[in-house]
Amino acid sequence: MRKSIVVMALLASGLAAAQTNTTVTFQNVLKLALDRGTDVANQKTALATAQTDLKAKTEDPSTLILPLTQAQQSVKLETLKLDFVKLQVAQNVLNAYLNVLEAQENLNVLKAQLDLDQMNLDIAKAKLATKNATQLDVSKAQNTFNSSQQDHKNAQANFPVLKEKLDAFTGGALANTFTVSEPQLKVTSYTLSDLLKNAESKLPTLLQNNHSVTIAQMNVQFSDNDYTPRSTLDSAKATLETSQRALASQRTSTQSSIKDAYQNVSSTQERIKVSQEDLNNAQATLKQDQARYKNGTIARYQLRQSEVAALKAEQTYLQARDSYLKAVAALAVASGTDTLNTLGGPQ
Repeated sequence: MRKSIVVMALLASGLAAAQTNTTVTFQNVLKLALDRGTDVANQKTALATAQTDLKAKTEDPSTLILPLTQAQQSVKLETLKLDFVKLQVAQNVLNAYLNVLEAQENLNVLKAQLDLDQMNLDIAKAKLATKNATQLDVSKAQNTFNSSQQDHKNAQANFPVLKEKLDAFTGGALANTFTVSEPQLKVTSYTLSDLLKNAESKLPTLLQNNHSVTIAQMNVQFSDNDYTPRSTLDSAKATLETSQRALASQRTSTQSSIKDAYQNVSSTQERIKVSQEDLNNAQATLKQDQARYKNGTIARYQLRQSEVAALKAEQTYLQARDSYLKAVAALAVASGTDTLNTLGGPQ
């Protein structure tokens, strides 16, 4: 495979002023996004506010059990939300990063196709000059070249836009001109049953619903006595039933989302296998054509066709791998588990 899709491990550093291009890694961009992004900063503020409120209530001897419990719940919830926001940021950054990576590779493929079409046009013109082709043949070759040229121009125009979207997550901390390397991520395997079971303690929505049930249960307990009006108890019981239904509904919805995300991961894994086979075949064909060209049994144009076909197969393989990583990131957000190890392992 060409160097452009080989997994790279190091972030280019110490670049001299004369150098105009910097290669960045996914881990580097994610760290910048987590350190400088507004979502994480806002959630840290929310957590600090909850902690301050809990401290005040804990130190106040007049604080009743219900508001104290709610303050404790708030700290737990905001703490979990911080972990979850980080997972969401990781997913968003990964998607934007892979979009840049694919666009970067697409430019290489389109340039190779453009060069091939230019060669085809030159051949058609040369044949026309020797009356071995018609003007229609030249016109068709010209139209093909023009189309490829426009595709290349469109891709060039879109590339900076995708890079700006990625840079936005870092607050503009990336270099003015940069390229990205393929991310090195060590995916952790989880069974579906483990993800479903762990979701209860890892997803803010489920924790919040559980907290609502707990508070509702406490209200029922505090209202079930001889000195509280029966209507208050009935209202507390109705609220508890509503909270329990909401929790059950959220559990069902969450389980469905996790199952769908898990299945999507499996599907993308299969697409990787198929694209790997296609790539192997394209590379084998290229190797054969290189030998045939060396032996003089095919023309340079036919060899270039095989080279471009191999490039396109590489691109399809890269896209399949990227789709898999995006699916795993989506599973992380659906389940609350850091399946990509982007944040240092399971949360």
